Amino acid sequence: MRLDGLSALPALHRLVSAAGGRLHLDHRPAFLDRLLLLTGTYEHLTGLPGTAEPVGEIPADGVNGP
Repeated sequence: MRLDGLSALPALHRLVSAAGGRLHLDHRPAFLDRLLLLTGTYEHLTGLPGTAEPVGEIPADGVNGP
């Protein structure tokens, strides 16, 4: 099974849950928080309320990379 992009996270969550585990994303970059909020998966994958603000700071140019 090949998973790309954001679809990999819910699929991984299902696999971990089926095995009796719990997937929790810590130390997320701000761009991932924004993406999770926009797609409605924030609360599901972080355990935090979906109305939370992203944890990381978003640079003025909107880019947050390595």
